[in-house]
Amino acid sequence: MDMQRPPTLGEQQGPQWFHGGGGMKLAAFDQGSRTVVISGGAAKLTVRPAQSVAPSESGWAVEWEITGNLSPSERWGRGYLDDFDLAAAFGLSASRGEFGDSHLAKYAPDSADPGKYIRTGEFLNIPCPDTGFNNNQNVSIRITGEIQDAIREIIER
Repeated sequence: MDMQRPPTLGEQQGPQWFHGGGGMKLAAFDQGSRTVVISGGAAKLTVRPAQSVAPSESGWAVEWEITGNLSPSERWGRGYLDDFDLAAAFGLSASRGEFGDSHLAKYAPDSADPGKYIRTGEFLNIPCPDTGFNNNQNVSIRITGEIQDAIREIIER
């Protein structure tokens, strides 16, 4: 696949930087705590209010855990997104990302914010574009309507 050409949504494998992600499903949604958990066989992503894990932060804590042959420090990560970026990451807004120029030029995604997310259509990687084969921390999610609905609900609540 040509990295300069945006993939069409009909392409089953997604962009070159996307590694699977079809097995990632909405695993838990708690409207009261405003928490969404998306998981699959290789990874888990949790989105919850940032203040629940870091009182000085605002917005959303986005935490990922990756299974496999990684050291404990490489398996887990956390980033923070505001409402604007969270909506853009999950395809709920048409924003191209506030600081996505370098990713936009190189990968031609629909939306990106380097070090936080990259998305083309329903193909999302958090926090960066990569296949994961180099032991880089990143989670690929093929966004479903169910996942979008849960993210929309926590943002709008």
